[in-house]
Amino acid sequence: MSTFDEHKTHLMTFGTRIAQIRKSKDIKQQDLADTVGTSKDMISRYERDAISPSIDMAAKIAKALNTSLDSLVFGIDLRNDSRPLTTKLHEIETLPTEDIHHILAVIEAFITKNRLQQILK
Repeated sequence: MSTFDEHKTHLMTFGTRIAQIRKSKDIKQQDLADTVGTSKDMISRYERDAISPSIDMAAKIAKALNTSLDSLVFGIDLRNDSRPLTTKLHEIETLPTEDIHHILAVIEAFITKNRLQQILK
C-alpha cells in the first residue's frame, strides 16, 4: 500500500471502512445484516455514517468481516502487533461483553487517577 493509500485509509470514516471491507470480501449488505442480527437498512445507515452502531454491534460487524475492531475504527489492524499490551487487548476482545465493560471501567479509573496525580504535581 502506498503512503497516499495509507493516508486515505486513515481519513476514511468508520462507515466507509465497513463498506470498503464488506465490498472487498464480496459480502452483500443483507448477508452482513443476517450474520450480525440486524437489518440491511441498519447496515446501510452504518456505512453512510447516518448512525453509529453500539460497541457490541461494531464488534459483531468486525468479527463478521474477519477484521479487527481497531481496523474499522482507526484504519489500523493491530492483530499482528506483538507488543504485550496489544496482545492483552486481543485476548480481552474474546471475553463476554459484560467483562469487557468492567475492564474498560477499571482502565478508565486508572487513567483518571493518573490525570489527577499529574494535576496535583
